[in-house]
Amino acid sequence: MTITEYALFQSFFIITFGILTIKLAEGHLKKRDVINAALFGFFGWLIAFVRIIPIQIYQIIVLSLNGVNYLDRQELLNSPVIYSYQFNIIGPLLSGLFEEPIRYFFLREAVRTIDQASRKRATIIFGLAWAYAEIAILSLDILSENTIPFSSLLLSGYERIVATIFHVALSRFSLYLINFNFKKGIFEAIAVHDSVNLIALVMLLELQDNPLQLYIIEGVFTVIVIAYIVYLHFRLPRQPPRQDL
Repeated sequence: MTITEYALFQSFFIITFGILTIKLAEGHLKKRDVINAALFGFFGWLIAFVRIIPIQIYQIIVLSLNGVNYLDRQELLNSPVIYSYQFNIIGPLLSGLFEEPIRYFFLREAVRTIDQASRKRATIIFGLAWAYAEIAILSLDILSENTIPFSSLLLSGYERIVATIFHVALSRFSLYLINFNFKKGIFEAIAVHDSVNLIALVMLLELQDNPLQLYIIEGVFTVIVIAYIVYLHFRLPRQPPRQDL
């Protein structure tokens, strides 16, 4: 993928999220609140991404125990170890464990000075910024690809859109935990996040030889996200939340 194609991919999300942010903030949020929500969301994900350090250490240990020279790229790519549960299981497990506590505490700071009526809007902005940080960093991998079929690029874009909706939903759940001072609910958020990633991992490894693998994964992911949104609709209480944090 060329730098130009990558820039266009990023621009689509920047413009889309920017328009949504402006619409959400218009007449409801102060400029300072919008900036705080966006910055806390963006840097919250970046800080949570430090999980890559223990993940890399664990995977290097697994490779070494299996006699794979992780410094030899060709040997690494040809090794069946990198397609095993033993090698990949750590990523899904640490994602929720790192992201959800940080999401909770960063969102709490982002909405601290915002009135209850406007917190939902600020939370969506926070979720969009959180999701874009993930898009900006994880999509760097596609720069190393010489050619990417247009269909694959569209699928990647669709996956990021669904992931964004998921992050906004998780942020909405965190807002509920904040408003009602229910910190133990973070464990539920971790369980949901990790479960989704583990389901994706199982399908990724078990459907390796299926030409429709990615389409199946994205289809299941979409159904799960829709189900989670419906769950939150009935799960979150209707009564007024606490007025303090």
